[in-house]
Amino acid sequence: MRILRPFALALAFGLTLTTGASALVYGPASDIAGFRDPSINIANAYQPLAALAPEDAAALADALAALGVAPGNAFVDVRSNRWGTLMPAMPLVPGGGVGNDLDWETLGAAAPANAKELERAVWKRFVEYLSANAESLRVDVADLPQGKVTVHGAGDLIQIWAPRVHDGIQVRDSSLTAVVNRGNLILFGAIKWGDVETPGDPAITAAQAFAALAGRIEQPVVFQRKAAYLEYVPTAAGETLADVEPGRGYGHVLAWVLSPKIEGDAGRWEALVDAHTGDVLALQDLNQYAGGPAQRRVQGGVLPVSNDGVPPDGVEQAGWPMPWADLTVLGNTVFADVGGNLPFCSGAVMSTSLDGQFMRMNDNCGPISDSTGADILDLGTSAGTDCTVPPGGSPGNTHASRSGFHELNQVKAQARGQLPGNLWPQGVLQANMNINSTCNAFWDGSTVNFYRSGGGCANTGELAGVYDHEWGHGMDNFDAVPTISNPGEGIADIYAALRLNDSCMGRNFLPGNCSGYGDPCTQCSGVRDIDWANRASGQPHDITSPFPVGIDALCGSGGGTPCGGPTHCEGAVYAEAVWDLFNRDLPTAGVDHVTAIEIAARLTYLGGGMANNWFQCVPNFGGCNADGGYLNFLAADDDDGDLANGTPNMQVIFDAFDRHEIACNVPTVQNGGCAGGPSTAPAIAVTALDKGALVDIQTVPAGTVKYDVYRTDGVFGCDQGKIKVGSVDVPVNATESSLLFADEGLQNGREYWYTVIAVGSSDACRSPAATCTAVTPVPGPNLNVREETGSFTFNTGDGDVFLDNCEESSLSFDVSNIGTGTQTNVRIVSVEFPSHPTSLLTVSLPAVIDNSMNACQNATGSISFQPRDMASDDTFVVEVGVTSDELGGVVKTGTFSIGFVESDLQSFASKNFDFEADENGWVVDQGTFVRTDAIGGANGTTWYEQSSAFLNMQCDVIRSPLMVVDPASTMSLYTNFDIEPMSAGTWYDRANIGFLDTGGARTLLTPDGGRLYNADSSGPGTYGGCNEPEEGWADSMPVWDDSTWSAAAFGQVAPAGLAQLEVIYGTDPLANGDGFRFDEVTVTDIDLQVADGQTDVCMAPTFIFADGFESGDTSAWSNAVP
Repeated sequence: MRILRPFALALAFGLTLTTGASALVYGPASDIAGFRDPSINIANAYQPLAALAPEDAAALADALAALGVAPGNAFVDVRSNRWGTLMPAMPLVPGGGVGNDLDWETLGAAAPANAKELERAVWKRFVEYLSANAESLRVDVADLPQGKVTVHGAGDLIQIWAPRVHDGIQVRDSSLTAVVNRGNLILFGAIKWGDVETPGDPAITAAQAFAALAGRIEQPVVFQRKAAYLEYVPTAAGETLADVEPGRGYGHVLAWVLSPKIEGDAGRWEALVDAHTGDVLALQDLNQYAGGPAQRRVQGGVLPVSNDGVPPDGVEQAGWPMPWADLTVLGNTVFADVGGNLPFCSGAVMSTSLDGQFMRMNDNCGPISDSTGADILDLGTSAGTDCTVPPGGSPGNTHASRSGFHELNQVKAQARGQLPGNLWPQGVLQANMNINSTCNAFWDGSTVNFYRSGGGCANTGELAGVYDHEWGHGMDNFDAVPTISNPGEGIADIYAALRLNDSCMGRNFLPGNCSGYGDPCTQCSGVRDIDWANRASGQPHDITSPFPVGIDALCGSGGGTPCGGPTHCEGAVYAEAVWDLFNRDLPTAGVDHVTAIEIAARLTYLGGGMANNWFQCVPNFGGCNADGGYLNFLAADDDDGDLANGTPNMQVIFDAFDRHEIACNVPTVQNGGCAGGPSTAPAIAVTALDKGALVDIQTVPAGTVKYDVYRTDGVFGCDQGKIKVGSVDVPVNATESSLLFADEGLQNGREYWYTVIAVGSSDACRSPAATCTAVTPVPGPNLNVREETGSFTFNTGDGDVFLDNCEESSLSFDVSNIGTGTQTNVRIVSVEFPSHPTSLLTVSLPAVIDNSMNACQNATGSISFQPRDMASDDTFVVEVGVTSDELGGVVKTGTFSIGFVESDLQSFASKNFDFEADENGWVVDQGTFVRTDAIGGANGTTWYEQSSAFLNMQCDVIRSPLMVVDPASTMSLYTNFDIEPMSAGTWYDRANIGFLDTGGARTLLTPDGGRLYNADSSGPGTYGGCNEPEEGWADSMPVWDDSTWSAAAFGQVAPAGLAQLEVIYGTDPLANGDGFRFDEVTVTDIDLQVADGQTDVCMAPTFIFADGFESGDTSAWSNAVP
């Protein structure tokens, strides 16, 4: 029996009424008409070799043969005469894919120890593949900056995306995309990768470009929000493919990219001005618009879906939890759990401002500050809308803030369950509610924003479909391809539908049914309905059908979308396809709805995250592009690294996309794979606990490797998208015995629903879902293993501050009785070492913590152990299970860890980190830093560290080994960077260096010699990077130069004890550069963390059993144990 602890996770709502080709758009309150020059709206359609002239196909056929790709698995971008789509099944890195016998040793590399190392290794192998096949692929790796590599799970699915930079200038919308499944490269595409022949020297200045823009529009341009920069913008050389000579279909304009602030307008405008002629090519708004004390908690009234008064989801529900809210007690702020519970005992006054662990509400009606001395902090309910608050509530305690806080936390948790490695859903998102405008909502690159009622529209901050849609734009912005996809509205609708199971986007946005862009909605008062059966035509929208079904006829012109129409209209095609997948095609194939929506959610979060251009405007088969939705859904569904032999759900995926003409005629459609995987639904039973539930998985179907556990709550019960709250591994040689999963942190008295899906050897192999089962937590016995109190002590060994192999050590921690009543015989019943399983427990179990614990009482437990087989700088993890007689066999688990193990301190008068041989012990914490030799290092060296390049909203962090610094210590390092310059008197993007102590506190290190910081901290407060408001380096300084720190600037400001140097590079939502490089870091007078030099042959521990050998297995006692 095993119990695991669960782990902790828009749009343009532009409304369009159409008659024929005319359109009226209800967007932001603006009289400004955006525009795009027709030359930059590129109609593209990849072609199979069979469609090309024989003389054009011959050379390409030779290239395919060299690549080992069958002709039927390739599509040519005729404009570039390069591969728009390749579907190989080529081993790239070691894995379990078909024909993959690679191993890391043969490749001359060490096996990656973690996801970050795997990202680097995959990128290196991908670049080697490009270089080795440069003639066949016609891709010059000199045009590639560091790409983004996204590793899912244990690495079975890996996605690669890299923007193109030619001669130091980014090429807009041009990139490489690739997918690796079980080690095999199964999808590759070169997107708009034409020959760049346009000179890179501008003929006009940025100021002249700004003047040209100001002369083009009537409204005054107040200032530039961002400094201008240059980009190559692809243009269409030939309006249609019939006009294109292969390889000559792309032109390129060198353009100034301007970010004007237009007087009286809230838009985030961008303009493109030809840097040679001064012609204004485009003006577009980048905002994505919408059309007992131990039982204390915070809750409030929530509108589940709408404010239309239609029960149950259109009326306010009282007493819903405020998940992960901030709670301040006696001056200390902590975060509640998902049920809104205070995590410890206190009878003092507690308050909240809805500035929580994952969401921050900023209400334009006023500040949020509510408090109580009672057990429950109830934010209340009220009639009305906009700024109406409950009696006694603070000015910002509005329907919008309460409802938005609840729902946005739920959709973020859904994303964290699907994408546990993605940092964006784990961060804090700000929602700006009750903005004093009407009829819209938008994602601005870093925040979600909602308007008040008026103008015939409801308050968009009181509509869950609008929340989830705007949040969906952010998820689209921060997935495997860090840009808004094209067309961007469909994916935001899909995320909302997968959460709410509702095809109507923003019910009650309007007083009547939505226009449907010319195909009116029949039962939706939102801005769109993505179920085609709810439109007047009653037919699925596709590319080529006559008006009002085909988007080529329905949507008209005016956008840079696949068929050239508005993004809201064209996005419906693929949004309808995904809706069909889990509401029509999977059910038709015999899949129940609970299973179907989870299959669709998995494919969307994984495959949809790699879709940059969801389809092409190609009759019949518009989904043959490598960066499209259809092929990436197949790549996410694949189980063996070979699309040619089918995927588990290929037929229904094809049917859903083909209905809308956005599938592809290759590979051959066939269900395949997952032989021997789980095929029957698990049986479960769920038992109520205090603030929790115990899920008993009662069967282990053949082929099951693990179970995924899902939970949901609310007025629709199980009939909505769910949150994956954890997984349970099936032990080797498991029988039909049951497995247990304890879910914690729920609200007592609230009903929750659970289901479980069995997973096979590939994450794509999944069983039907277990019958959805309801449970209502009730007050009762409960324990909390307080992980924050864990403390390690080393009882033997070399006496330094690091845990080393063979040292007899102990772990102590506090346990709290957070339930009702006294608990007896509180004891430790299990200890595991998941990171280093050969480690030895040197205390017998069970180990009593306390014979009797009253409610709200704390007690201290401890274990002793001897760690083994640790490598230098590993993290050692201990899982401890605690129970009591009253818990009836339920085990509450705590996880404790200690890093930097198997280390020593070595004194250096001077230590130079030159990165010539390796990383020198520096480790990437998040984002991107890579060791590279692309431009040569500082001082004539070769290698250096490089951040991400040409990417918005990045937070790149790299850290040194630990060190202890003397007051006399000094430092120098070399930098070389191209970072966004000052814009309108403000610095945004920047890089800097600081000290990070072992408690997580950061001390900025400010150079006092050489190249000084030039970016001050006077930002406007909307910067999206990770190191504002600290000072740093910015602007373009693309030559190596050194910065120095005297003892006064370095040693004398360093934290006491152990600390790491930490280099951070952060970018915001707009404008970026080639990034930040550093090298030749030299520090004097330090004690530096190095690998431990002691023997790893462990002597027998001083003791094994606490009771003096009276019980237990003594076989581990020996003279020496390796």
